[in-house]
Amino acid sequence: MKRKLKIEEIIVNYFKPHFFSVLDVSEQHRGHQNFRENV
Repeated sequence: MKRKLKIEEIIVNYFKPHFFSVLDVSEQHRGHQNFRENV
């Protein structure tokens, strides 16, 4: 059980930066859409 938790922790630590970068990209995309609608 503890080993599984450790593996999940490694996976989370590995993917966390990618996850946040994906969130940033989606936020920027939404900003561009709002900008286009306002213009």
